[in-house]
Amino acid sequence: MAGNRRWTLSGLATTARTEVRAGRAPRPTGERNSSGRFWVFGPVLDCKQALLNMKTIFCVLAVVLGVAQHVHAQGAAGVIAKQRAREVVNQSNVRQGVGAPEAPTTPTAAQPARPQAADPLSKLKADLATITGSSAVSAELKKQLATNMLACSRGSKKPTRAAVEKFAESVSAALAGKSLEASVTSRLAQDLNLALNSASLSAQRTTEISDDVQAILQTGGVARASAVTVTGELKAIVTELQAK
Repeated sequence: MAGNRRWTLSGLATTARTEVRAGRAPRPTGERNSSGRFWVFGPVLDCKQALLNMKTIFCVLAVVLGVAQHVHAQGAAGVIAKQRAREVVNQSNVRQGVGAPEAPTTPTAAQPARPQAADPLSKLKADLATITGSSAVSAELKKQLATNMLACSRGSKKPTRAAVEKFAESVSAALAGKSLEASVTSRLAQDLNLALNSASLSAQRTTEISDDVQAILQTGGVARASAVTVTGELKAIVTELQAK
């Protein structure tokens, strides 16, 4: 009898295929056909369909994530490309002697004639010229450079000596033995003077100064990685001044 028959998985599968070929869909569990047999293939096929749906969803998610990562990578590459292009323009400006940041002019009242102290900016220019002409920079010259940079800082807001000495050490190591024209050395000194008095300057102005310093270093033969590091230390001094 049908009720006493043992059904195996292969037998059930064979019966299901026969029904499908005949155009009859397998019925869900608990439903009897004309011969009184139970059908158990409906839930199995439903599970397979659910698995297929899940796989489709996962595939779509994978594609979406892949596209998002690609777009993000393209965006990052675009930012880097723009930054490098700007650096090339800045270096070209240095070589042509254009676009140098100018010092703000402050009107001063007439003063009685008296002996003038040595100009700290002139001392700074001389220090930089000496450094570029030396293959090795002495500790005394580095200390002198830091002292003259501090002397350039005017007003009540001044950078810490530790920050200036760190920058003096880095810029000395970067410029030692490099070839800079006198006009470019003077431009660098002017940039440093502005940065040391940048407490009230705008973000755009300080960015122009730091970009110019990096361009000067790179046109002088300093590797980009080193130029970025040195400029980063100068930016730290600017940030310190503007936070006071």
